[in-house]
Amino acid sequence: DAMGGGAAGELVDLTGEDSGEEDVLNYVPEAALAHVRAAGGGGAVLQFQQDIVDELLERDGLTCIAEGLGLVEILALLLKEHTVPGGTQAGHLAREIPRLPAGGAEDAAVDGEDGDGAPPELEYRVGAGAVLILGLNEFNRTALKVHCKMHGMPYPPVITAEVTGNRREEIYRNGGPMFVTTRIAAVDILREALPPSNIQGVIVANGHRVTDMSQEAFVVRLFRSGNRRGFLRALTDRPGDLTRGFSKVDQVMKCLMTCQLNLWPRFQLVVRACLDAHAPEVVELRQPLSNRVKKIQEAIVQVMEECMTELKKSKHVDTSELTVEAGLFKSFDRIIQRQLDPVWNVVSRRVKQVVWDLRTLRNLANFLLRYDAVTFLRYLETLRLTEGSMSMWMFTQHAHTIFEQARRRVYVLRKPPVSGPEGLGEGSGVGAKRAAAPESTAPALHMVLEPMPKWRLIEEIVKEIDDDKEKLLRKMEKYGADDETLVDELTDDDKSIAPFLKSSKDIRRAEGEGGPSLAERYGQGPTLIVAKDEAAASQLTGMLLRGSDGLMRLIWEKYLRQRKAAGDSAKGKEKPTSASAGGRGGAGGRGGGRGPRPMSKMDRMRAAMMGESVPAGPPGPAGRGARADGAGGPNAGRGGRGGRGGGRNMNVAVIGTPAEREAIAVEADRLHKETLRKTRAANAPAARERARAGHKQATGDLDPAGPPPAKQQRKGKGKGKGETAQDGGSTIEEEREETTPAFSGNLDDLDVDTPEGAAFAADLLAERNVYVHALTDRAAVLATVRPSFIIVHDPDAAFIREIEVHAAHRPGARMRVYFMVHDTSVEEQRYLSQINYESDSFANLIRGKAHAAMPFEQEGRVHNETPLAIAGTSGASAAPVLPLPQLQPLVDPKALAAARNTRIRGGQLSNPTKLHVVVDTREFMSSLPSILHQSGFKVMPCTLEVGDYVLSPSMCVERKSLPDLIESLRNGRLVTQMQNMCRHYKIPILLIEFERDKAFGIQNPADVPKDLNFNTTQGRLAMLIWRFPKMRLMWSRSLHMTARMFADWKYAEEEPTVEVASKVGVPQGAEAGERNSVNQPAIDMLRRLPGITDSNYRRVLDAPDVVCLADLAELTMERMQEILGDPRQGRTLYEFLHAQYPVHLMGR
Repeated sequence: DAMGGGAAGELVDLTGEDSGEEDVLNYVPEAALAHVRAAGGGGAVLQFQQDIVDELLERDGLTCIAEGLGLVEILALLLKEHTVPGGTQAGHLAREIPRLPAGGAEDAAVDGEDGDGAPPELEYRVGAGAVLILGLNEFNRTALKVHCKMHGMPYPPVITAEVTGNRREEIYRNGGPMFVTTRIAAVDILREALPPSNIQGVIVANGHRVTDMSQEAFVVRLFRSGNRRGFLRALTDRPGDLTRGFSKVDQVMKCLMTCQLNLWPRFQLVVRACLDAHAPEVVELRQPLSNRVKKIQEAIVQVMEECMTELKKSKHVDTSELTVEAGLFKSFDRIIQRQLDPVWNVVSRRVKQVVWDLRTLRNLANFLLRYDAVTFLRYLETLRLTEGSMSMWMFTQHAHTIFEQARRRVYVLRKPPVSGPEGLGEGSGVGAKRAAAPESTAPALHMVLEPMPKWRLIEEIVKEIDDDKEKLLRKMEKYGADDETLVDELTDDDKSIAPFLKSSKDIRRAEGEGGPSLAERYGQGPTLIVAKDEAAASQLTGMLLRGSDGLMRLIWEKYLRQRKAAGDSAKGKEKPTSASAGGRGGAGGRGGGRGPRPMSKMDRMRAAMMGESVPAGPPGPAGRGARADGAGGPNAGRGGRGGRGGGRNMNVAVIGTPAEREAIAVEADRLHKETLRKTRAANAPAARERARAGHKQATGDLDPAGPPPAKQQRKGKGKGKGETAQDGGSTIEEEREETTPAFSGNLDDLDVDTPEGAAFAADLLAERNVYVHALTDRAAVLATVRPSFIIVHDPDAAFIREIEVHAAHRPGARMRVYFMVHDTSVEEQRYLSQINYESDSFANLIRGKAHAAMPFEQEGRVHNETPLAIAGTSGASAAPVLPLPQLQPLVDPKALAAARNTRIRGGQLSNPTKLHVVVDTREFMSSLPSILHQSGFKVMPCTLEVGDYVLSPSMCVERKSLPDLIESLRNGRLVTQMQNMCRHYKIPILLIEFERDKAFGIQNPADVPKDLNFNTTQGRLAMLIWRFPKMRLMWSRSLHMTARMFADWKYAEEEPTVEVASKVGVPQGAEAGERNSVNQPAIDMLRRLPGITDSNYRRVLDAPDVVCLADLAELTMERMQEILGDPRQGRTLYEFLHAQYPVHLMGR
């Protein structure tokens, strides 16, 4: 059984080549085909999905399916096994799929319905034990809500940190499936709020993410340490991630404590039989690229090859995976980063920049075919501003082609025509008239605004769908349910709908029994358009409403407004900032100006795209009198005695040649004046109405053409310091308000990028029975919308399979799919590589499974009925069970004590440490508690006020990862933490922890400045050591090294207790046990109130007359002062709570 598919999976086609449907059906059992033919309603179960569930119910294991075959549907079937009929919890579910068609919510809820049309109501078994669902992301949860509703099941409760401890314990007692975060599950199991014996089983979704240091593996280990009978089932639809790395599958299965691997690719015979029998009509459309897009794409590929060649020169990178085809996927970044992380501190800046450039070029290749020409040009301009001299690819020969062709897709510059030589006019000879000199010899801007290649094709497809729907409607009115007669009487005029009507002719269930409706059988369902992401979906929405040309004009006008705003900012119309003020060198005088705090690369890129002023880039070499950091403002001087001071100007107004900037400025001014004229013309009727009503209006407002424009000042003269808008000028904000009016409901003013405009646009398309969705937000959209026509704008293998599964669920509901792809493009290559990569991954998994030898003792579940002897438990009648190697501690306390004891003296017994450690509950977001438990420590979670880990009553550890260390040193939080640790513990320890696969160093030695100051991490760390001489500073190479260090430090130390550790730093009288019964968000708000400090907020919690914040507001000032123990703080709190709300802020 190489496929893990039971008796149905004996024949395997590793090539994945399509064979005839009749050949496939000959190899499939008749029972499977009967089940396929009987499938009708949306809640019907396909044969391969039921086989997958039966496999997991029979024996625990890891099931890997092809992406798009219904991971969430299989999970819903597993949850259905824990339900019983007759429940009352099925009616409280809320759907989360936006923009449902009319009647879609009611239609989507009729899954598995019986004769009377009402779905069966189910409830989970109460008291049978909890079923923990781990690793499910928000996208899958949203889809699972729809499928639970379709099967008539209640949606499992979601347990997060917002759920109180008492409520969690109540949910645990009721049992049944529940979503639990790994942090909450680990903490509750360790503190015995959820004993392992009360857990019925664990379901791990996205099992490919499980590693020895993951939180899912920690919960599984805790579960198996006290329960060997419960089930453990794992699911994943990422076969590629299971083949990445060295023996990844073995590691995942070892962490899951299972020996069974089930594989279900798309080419499995039962899967092919189920899906091919109901395949929808597919129309493949290959859209050719324009010449300019081809040149840009070829240039991007050439630049990527040059970067690959440069990267191959590094001795730290494996050259076998450095191909342009591999560079088109995001996984390429992880592969390169995984190779460079251990030596990142010694890698040259050139190699680091090449890695960043490859990521940028991959984004360029994606954005070229996904977004419009203006947006792509703006992105290129942003890259030029934010990366500039730092980037290497911009200095290549092909980079010029990318920028030039991207500009020509939007506009070109043309010189004004010259009629003839100067001095010659009409006629010739002495009496000829002198020709008039042209008004301007500057090049004029000519708009090209090339639309996306697929946009016009989508417009044609939508029109074709509307025409075919009319033909199908006439056929439905004539023939009704008589399909046989309909197919036989098709004429030549029905060529466009003949393939649609001839598809899906198998046996159907009646409409009242869950089958498709008559409208679905005749293609009267909605039209669904699916794009890659939200931005592409938004553009498609605007294109369908405005047309390709109209949308391009709108985007072009936005671009001009941005350039105009940036140009006005560069000319000084906005109030100058401190960064731009100053003399020859900015605010710094002779040196560079006092620039603002440096922005990250992403912040600079985002600000430049929004048209905002961005601080200077990398500083130039500073001369005498310049600041040490060399920061300079936008107006930084060129140097002189003060050095060059600042970096590049980050304003989009300086992009391009002077001729381009001048032409764009002229076009932007023309557009601005035209927009003002239209706005004033639109406001003129309202002004006249207000004038008739008796309001005083200016004379200009009564003019139908609107008020006259403000007089422009003479060229070269700026406004004075005391001039305001009343003096004839206007601010940038006022101009923006005039040029970008609020959406009034008119289609010309519709902006789909705003929430109001997006909702209005969706309503307009819904009236046309058209819906646009993004692939990133498609959770169960097919089951909800039930479209008859689907337009796949961006090819995606997973979504194509989802369409096939949806069509197999509802045979008889005819469907047509328009599959669009750019011909000979990077998009096509990425799609084909994605399919080939998945097929190769499954082939490798099948071969690996055939030769794998799983140890029998790795199986965590025991099926015998006798009582079991489990490690850590006791029982007189317990039967022996093989120990799990995964539960054996990595650190043996007895061996550790014997290695330290140098004087055993005649076999003297040593008293080893028990390795108890108290861990702060917030630390369970890291992997160190899991490694400590794996190393043999008894982990005791509780909320600690001081420190992160308590090793003994006198020893406390504050753990810091490298990013957290740098941030806490910068904001001073670490100083406060060290003060509390030194005050309450004899041995305070600061542990600086690095990651196992990353460099063991704070920064590259070449980047360390010669003169350390207090603004560097090393300088701040040195000051911390000097201020707290009592503090111990420890460095850890990895999490496993930290566990061994903890074991060494605990030698000959007393064991800590939760009762003592939780009271450290807490005022007298506060009970640690009360924390689980209070509302933590309310406590956080209480601690932020004026007058409440860390030393008195627990007095408020212990006050008998203060149950909630409302009770606190009703106390008198004397009572507040008595509770807080400080008259001044009590008065501050009372005055804040009883301060009168400003009247001018209240709504009238």
